[in-house]
Amino acid sequence: MADALWIDETYLMENSVIYDNVDMKVITPSILFAQKAYIKPLLGTKLFNVVQAEINAQTYTARITNLLTELKDTLMYRVMEDATSEMIYKWMNKGIVIKTGDNVQASTQAIVEFIQNKNRIKAEMFENRVRDFLRRYETTYPELNTNTEIDEIQPKRSITARTGIFLDDDNDECDFKRGHR
Repeated sequence: MADALWIDETYLMENSVIYDNVDMKVITPSILFAQKAYIKPLLGTKLFNVVQAEINAQTYTARITNLLTELKDTLMYRVMEDATSEMIYKWMNKGIVIKTGDNVQASTQAIVEFIQNKNRIKAEMFENRVRDFLRRYETTYPELNTNTEIDEIQPKRSITARTGIFLDDDNDECDFKRGHR
């Protein structure tokens, strides 16, 4: 099955901070990556393939149209997260370079990471909304629960916490080792 783009150039240019002078040759790989790395685990293999098939055929059922509407913001922010570094760093014959134009200042690595993180946070917020949508309309999307083969991805039901949490087990032995009594 051919890879279809779930959002197009027009949607990105109208709904994001990406300028219309950005070459889609830079953006398209990020769209394809975001679909496979973030959207497929969100939907699972079977539902992902159903959406992909309808986009390729250009015939949309109401349920897939509704799902795509829910997914567009998630996908847009994941694309912006991934494409941030690709828009700054260019692969050239002499290596990876930062391309700058007239009256333009190159971004620092810290700024690039800040922008990526900001877009990641927005994408995760929209992913949660998609999960809520899929839970609410679970009967409309039966493919969510039919991924049984070993090579099929099960839908990811929740976001894993990315911060450490210390859960004190009231074990006095730990306090004793630290010198507390």
